[in-house]
Amino acid sequence: MLDAWDLMDLKRFRIYEGLEDRGTDPIDNLDLWFRGAIKTWCTRARILRYYVWNPATTVTWWHAVEDSAVESGEAIGEQLQHNKELRRLVPSGILPAENRKKWITGGSFNLKGKRIGDSASMTCLGAGGEGTGKHSLVGVLDNFVGWNDVVDGQMGKKKQFYQATVRNVVLRTAEKHGWADAVGTHWAIDDPYVDWRVSPDWIST
Repeated sequence: MLDAWDLMDLKRFRIYEGLEDRGTDPIDNLDLWFRGAIKTWCTRARILRYYVWNPATTVTWWHAVEDSAVESGEAIGEQLQHNKELRRLVPSGILPAENRKKWITGGSFNLKGKRIGDSASMTCLGAGGEGTGKHSLVGVLDNFVGWNDVVDGQMGKKKQFYQATVRNVVLRTAEKHGWADAVGTHWAIDDPYVDWRVSPDWIST
């Protein structure tokens, strides 16, 4: 699976940098893991690699529980600020000083490599939270579906949120081809993952 991530991510960044045509192949990625796996940790590492490849990368991270999204943003930011081996891989002047205070707010932060006018380098939201005005290259759907969606019959609303909000936040223009990374576990026969598994817009790895 990690080899498949390597190939897909290389293709995505080549497209983004104009080194490869977009073509018609899907670039949104769905990974379904068994419950209790370390999917969130692996996805955090994947995002860190995005920042190493291109510090101007902007990410919006959604989770069924907003506090869990914020936790991931803080974990990623702390690695960028304090992991000395990781910091050696990023050009000088991009990352915050190791002793800087209050760099991460609500799981969100900004790197100096970000282009003027872009959204925050990292934005963390609950899956269902307002995303108006936000635009990012990458959308992460980490455990996008939760138990409350099952017991409260919210699958329809969750699918509507994806169409109305997520697809508008993730950049998809003639010049910028953003993508979504979804990791989760099946909860029900009508959850969004069922639709994405058979959609031509997604690839499962």
